Amino acid sequence: MVDYSPASRKRRKLDDGAPYEGPLPRKYRQWDASALVPHYNHKGDMPPSIQKWFPRRHQLFSLYDSGCLLDEVGWFSITPEKIADQIAERCRCDVVLDAFCGVGGNAIAFARTCERVIAIDNSPVRLALARHNAAVYGVVDRIEFILGDYISFARSYAQLASSSSKRRKIDVVFLSPPWGGPEYNKPGDSEAEGGERAAYHLDAVTPVHGKELFELSRRITPNVAYYLPRHVDLAEVGALLDKEGETVEVEEEWMGNRLTAVTCYFGGLAEGQEQLFDAETV
Repeated sequence: MVDYSPASRKRRKLDDGAPYEGPLPRKYRQWDASALVPHYNHKGDMPPSIQKWFPRRHQLFSLYDSGCLLDEVGWFSITPEKIADQIAERCRCDVVLDAFCGVGGNAIAFARTCERVIAIDNSPVRLALARHNAAVYGVVDRIEFILGDYISFARSYAQLASSSSKRRKIDVVFLSPPWGGPEYNKPGDSEAEGGERAAYHLDAVTPVHGKELFELSRRITPNVAYYLPRHVDLAEVGALLDKEGETVEVEEEWMGNRLTAVTCYFGGLAEGQEQLFDAETV
């Protein structure tokens, strides 16, 4: 069952934050990744394919002017900071795993609400940028950065459950997998007849089908937050649940007057299901 909580309908207006000028703090200089990608101060210096995101830079990172760094993928895939903060508040716990951390937007937000963050990405460049950005925000010491493939990690973690080996308890898994790049929502590719946008299906999620990704994550913890496109097929989202009586809470994420995404909360993260937070995994 899919549940829209009243709070999920509220539109969160984003401002430009309060960026300031300043170098990376001295104790974090070892994480400086400024040699990997440019820090853009002018839209015209950017590749044409990502220029449209430059005016939103302070929505992505309020401390952008302090030296935050994004690669081309990061510009269009990062969760805007205010939305990341909202998700992090909902996921407040001891240990949270950010399965596709990218350039660190969500991991940084989680570091402000959780005791420990495990941030995984399969790109060494993006992982270095995430660590750099966490240093800008002063939270790098609260995040464990892992270069690797989340699917392999999840399968290995699940195997430990069926053995006598001890494994670290992970309270929440946050999923923000690749949706298909900036092309995924272009008119003509995803619009149905009559001009209405066609539903986004979970088989478009990469690196594996969105259903398989969810099922792997639920073997780690019942508490999963799944960040998906605004036009995702909610019937498919609801069908992910296999326990009778369990619901998924869908929260809309707004930037100004524009709906940008939805976050689907499962297990003890969904309102009214707090008793499931410490439930055993399958």
